Amino acid sequence: MLVSLIQLAIAVAVAGLVGELFRQLLEDASVGQAHLPLLGGAILATVLAEFARRRLTEALGLDYALSVRMVLLERLLRRTVRGPKPRSRGSQLLPFVGDLTALRMWWADGIARGSSAALIATGILGWLFFKNITLGWWVLAWSGATLALMVAIARPYHRATSRQRRLRGSMTALISDRVAAAHSVMGMGGMRRELNRTEKRIGRMNAASMKRATWSGSMRGLAAAFPLAGFFILLQLAASGSRAGAIAPYEIAGLLTLMGILAGSVADIGRAIELAIPARISGRRLHGRLSEIEPVMPDNATGKAATKAILQLDAFALSPKASGFSAKARKGDIIALEGGPDDDPGRMIEAIAGLQPPAQGELTVSGRQAIGLGQRQRRQWLGIAAAWTPILQGKLPENLFYRMRRGAGLDEIEPLMRKLGLAHLCGQDGQPIALSLREEGSKLSPQDLAAVRLVRALIGSPRLLLLDRATHDLTEAQLRGLAEIIAGWRGVVVMVADSPEIRALCNRCWRIADTGIVEVESSASVTPLHASMDAGRD
Repeated sequence: MLVSLIQLAIAVAVAGLVGELFRQLLEDASVGQAHLPLLGGAILATVLAEFARRRLTEALGLDYALSVRMVLLERLLRRTVRGPKPRSRGSQLLPFVGDLTALRMWWADGIARGSSAALIATGILGWLFFKNITLGWWVLAWSGATLALMVAIARPYHRATSRQRRLRGSMTALISDRVAAAHSVMGMGGMRRELNRTEKRIGRMNAASMKRATWSGSMRGLAAAFPLAGFFILLQLAASGSRAGAIAPYEIAGLLTLMGILAGSVADIGRAIELAIPARISGRRLHGRLSEIEPVMPDNATGKAATKAILQLDAFALSPKASGFSAKARKGDIIALEGGPDDDPGRMIEAIAGLQPPAQGELTVSGRQAIGLGQRQRRQWLGIAAAWTPILQGKLPENLFYRMRRGAGLDEIEPLMRKLGLAHLCGQDGQPIALSLREEGSKLSPQDLAAVRLVRALIGSPRLLLLDRATHDLTEAQLRGLAEIIAGWRGVVVMVADSPEIRALCNRCWRIADTGIVEVESSASVTPLHASMDAGRD
């Protein structure tokens, strides 16, 4: 607003300067050069004011987009692992780019720039009323008529934009589905059929886009016609006023300058109306996307956490129809999870990690609800190694120390890496080398990938270690090293074991079935996971 007021003051000053310069040029052409530095300064001030206005309005839009992106990302990261079928990755990322671009432009070029343009236009109209009431009323009437026509066009423009967005989403979904099912399309000879179908949908989308462009072009045409008609009205009224002695002839040049600035403000207001339509549609889409994600909020309970029972289950069940299970796990407990072919024990690991809520009862870690553990508590208390906790894109040290604060864990990283067969990834100083990892650690062998997941979970000695089929790809030497680490673990270990060496360390066993969870004798009940699956298939 301050910059807009400065621009308004500059516009009025420039109009007066142009009028005075024109008067002096009419009297004596030689005096015009004396005003050139002043006019150049006014032009420079106008450029700097517009520059500052653009930067400030863009910064406002970027700040708004940043706040929405952070809320959306936090919701996506906090959501439960299991639940309704998730959208595709592209659909999840769309609000971060497509929808937010429309909203950012609305805040930057719509709200901010449109409101400042309205302020400048109001000031110019006020100045015109001050100079000549009749002239002010005519310019106000023409400005109001132009804006009213733009608002009237906004309704069909909204319908055309909505249809274009729906057709674009339908076309994108079709292409995404057919690319994912490329083997079915090619194998069954349906490529030509799918190309024709996609071409028709693109044609319908393009037709809707052209209709949208028709209404958008109508708005911009009105903005372009406004200054021409405005100049004509101004010249007619100014000439009449000049003949009547109400307006000096040289003042007409200044009034024409103000009319040009007013035309730019009206164009900015029209642009704001145009941007409001896609922003409204994108806002609804974004609100709907956020409402789909039910966030898991942290447990902000205060008080001293229980220290004896690291893991406690009270009437806990994974399904509403199952019987509740109560148990406590203390330091030194190594618990194996079992399940039949239709009962995935990995679900229990996810529940203990607080990544999905229990269907019944409560599950606490050191006295805190697992589903509501804060970020600091998760880093310090939980170590998770599973196929569903993939390696992140980035450097190898960044992955290994992901749970640790900067500088922590440096003294224990080398022993862990050597025991788990990652000595070749250590530098001369004993620290992991800065190897760049792509998505899901594609540069690592399966053995190294599994070992990196384990080191990331083990570093810092978390009080609760969760392993979900994390040893399948390890070599015998790596398994021996992991067994040595787990045997002396000073906390609780809960695992879905898939190797005899690691299963042999378990001193407790929880069996998961449709009827509920029961604790059984570990020595008699812990059987190889793949053997139980094979038995189910037989």
